[in-house]
Amino acid sequence: MNKETSTIKFVEAKHYSNKQITPKGAKLTEVLNQIKRYQEQVHNTSEEILEIYATYIEEILNRTFNINLPKPTKVDPKVTLLIFGFDSDQKKGNLKNIKQKISDHGIFVYAKGDIS
Repeated sequence: MNKETSTIKFVEAKHYSNKQITPKGAKLTEVLNQIKRYQEQVHNTSEEILEIYATYIEEILNRTFNINLPKPTKVDPKVTLLIFGFDSDQKKGNLKNIKQKISDHGIFVYAKGDIS
């Protein structure tokens, strides 16, 4: 959740070694379709998502940890793909192709080699 804008964002995470994110073939189509289904679900249930997250933040997180996180007011309709677990050579090579293929379908790709 972005605390500044009180917006919830959903992210699908895939390790670089996951065969579904290779830039060729049906496997990439599976990931694209998966993200599109998630986006449709987020769109269709955004009000319910906001209610559930607001309750979770207010009644569980804030009370349990004695903090004051804001309740979400928006749900970002776009689901982002996070690719993690690659090295610098992969970043310079095949990762660039993977990111481009996925971005060509209107899906934002965030890449983080060392997820820690």
